[in-house]
Amino acid sequence: MHPPETALPHAVWFFSLSAILCEQRRHVDYGILMLIHEVVREGLRMKNWLYRWGPAILFMAIIFIASATPGSEIPGFGFWDFFAKKGGHLIGYALLAAAYYHALNNGKRAPKLLFVLALCMTALYAASDEWHQRFTPGRSPSLLDVGIDITGSFFGALVSCLRQKCNAFDRSLHVASKNATDSTD
Repeated sequence: MHPPETALPHAVWFFSLSAILCEQRRHVDYGILMLIHEVVREGLRMKNWLYRWGPAILFMAIIFIASATPGSEIPGFGFWDFFAKKGGHLIGYALLAAAYYHALNNGKRAPKLLFVLALCMTALYAASDEWHQRFTPGRSPSLLDVGIDITGSFFGALVSCLRQKCNAFDRSLHVASKNATDSTD
């Protein structure tokens, strides 16, 4: 057994150590909570990012795969061949422009700016797609296709822009009608 005078320093040492460990544990718990918070927040950011950019990435992948198809494996449509293939360009790039518009739209940018950005991004992708076709067997780049792609992107971005403006107009009408009914009550 220790004499009473030596027991006191041991007790102080024990309580000091437990206080230090509790403080460390509090920091560890706080650190774990912060880590969990960061993971959840990043997960939500990733979910938001995928929601916004996922469609654009999907359309870019579809266009890339179609562009990488060798010329000998592309089906012919007889009399409708020109219209089917160029219509595919038109529709594909209209959808890509709409997807870019959706991805860029964070509610803070003006619709005209979104329209121009989506159009420019789609035009750059169209040019890179034609350049990519240069390396695909049986395929060749075409400025006509780039023009058709840009025309399609114009319509896709335009429809997205008009849709956003119509939705904003509908929301303003809804708010105005709600305010009108509230003031009559």
